[in-house]
Amino acid sequence: MAILPGSAEGLNAFLESLDDGDPMTSRHLVLSTFQGLHSRILVEKGQQKTVGRSKGKGKATATEVETNVPDVEDDEPNEPEDDQYEEDSSGPNALDDPTALDAVIDRFELLIPPDSFSMIFIDEGHRVKNPISKQTIALWLLVGKYVLMTATPSKASLLDLFGILRFGFKALQAKGEISTEPLTHQAYKSLYATFRDEYDHDLFAIPSEQRLDYLRALNPAGFRKLCRSERDARNVTNGTDILPLIMSLFMLRRSKGDTITAADQEVVIGSEIPPYQIINVELGMGPQQAMLYRGVEENVRQVEQQFRDALATGEALEKKLAKQAARKQRKKRKNDSSSSSSSSESDVNESDSDNDSPTAGKTKTDAEKPTEEVKLDDDETREALKRRRLAIASFNPRLDAFESRKIGCNAQTAHHRANAGTDSFDFIYNWTHDDFDVAPPNNRLDMAHYLSATSVKTQAVLAIIKHHLFDCDEKVIVWATEPPVLMQLEILLKILHIETVVIRAGKKNSERVQAEVDFNTNPKVKVILLSV
Repeated sequence: MAILPGSAEGLNAFLESLDDGDPMTSRHLVLSTFQGLHSRILVEKGQQKTVGRSKGKGKATATEVETNVPDVEDDEPNEPEDDQYEEDSSGPNALDDPTALDAVIDRFELLIPPDSFSMIFIDEGHRVKNPISKQTIALWLLVGKYVLMTATPSKASLLDLFGILRFGFKALQAKGEISTEPLTHQAYKSLYATFRDEYDHDLFAIPSEQRLDYLRALNPAGFRKLCRSERDARNVTNGTDILPLIMSLFMLRRSKGDTITAADQEVVIGSEIPPYQIINVELGMGPQQAMLYRGVEENVRQVEQQFRDALATGEALEKKLAKQAARKQRKKRKNDSSSSSSSSESDVNESDSDNDSPTAGKTKTDAEKPTEEVKLDDDETREALKRRRLAIASFNPRLDAFESRKIGCNAQTAHHRANAGTDSFDFIYNWTHDDFDVAPPNNRLDMAHYLSATSVKTQAVLAIIKHHLFDCDEKVIVWATEPPVLMQLEILLKILHIETVVIRAGKKNSERVQAEVDFNTNPKVKVILLSV
């Protein structure tokens, strides 16, 4: 294995030294970082902008071309947004016609010669689902035989299947088995707009008309040929009739329970999932961290006491409001009954009432006695209602009180918003700060600052969780012996919009059972936090 210089010249010199006819140099495996490889491909294939032109020449020279390849993160989202469909040289039109990318390049030596690779292996091949991402364009522009490998079920996602099928059609086109009708920019945009809502659905679960539109959009000419005729294509109503036929032309698919022949012996692929492994990672606290978490725990206790005080204040306030509403209701009923009497009787009753007013006042019930009105417009009342809402949210996990809107002056509105809120982390942020009026972090920079303020231990645990979620696509069980650690992990996971359920010591048995059910059956719930 040769260690190549980290430059385009070194890679170019090595590739030029290879000779397909020489048995000593005909077989080489070039290893490169994914970002470095596809960045060089994009540079070579014309992903650049012209900054000047030579006099009397129609094309830019090597010194007059500025590369315009941004740093590309490997973990950038594969699903495109609407604003990514810009009409430029790096868009899907350029991908459909790679020759259009060579318009301004004529003085560069090839960084990667067209025939350098005899076979290209693409691991996790389902990640090529975004047809206009730079990584997909780079792979598309490589010349050679493709082998896409993936253990992700092809029916798990429409867009996963889209990328694999499109590379398969490219292979069939290269062999001359089918003709192609390249998808235009608008066709791509229309396709994603149609199926974005169905992203997490099985291909066979959507209506047959939409399913056929999806298959036709991949390659209209190829679809018609595979269906034998346009009439057959219109009459296909079941995706199971045509999809295996399409995939069998270029996809070797094996599922559990299938029977295959190997070395003249029939072998049945195991139908049972291999046993999972439990990895315990213990990160002990040092003396300074222990002191820090003791302080955090004390702060949590103080905040909990504030919530309990707010809860008591809110309950007393609600009782006053209830009495006030009942008093107004009785007064209204009394006025309604008095208005039904004749005016003469009303005058007499009024005269008698004036004469007997000192005595009558003594016979009124305590509920009818005039009391001080509760003013709903003052700051103290609003603050009490707001803390009442936070107290409900912190001690009753069944309520979704992640509320970002401001609490109004009306008690009924406050009560409603305390029991039904929007999904944001406003509550969590306020939960950890003394000033309840501080706005929550609403951008990535503020979130980064919040995450960086956590301890190294918490960040390490969070990194392990993210690795198993996003790289291994697994669910995670987290055991925590320190309550502050559990609470801080819950806050960070909420900020990262990772669905989490929590089982604490104070939860009822029914709530524990529900949390376990959600974790085991709900695909959106990725993490369960357990306090031991």
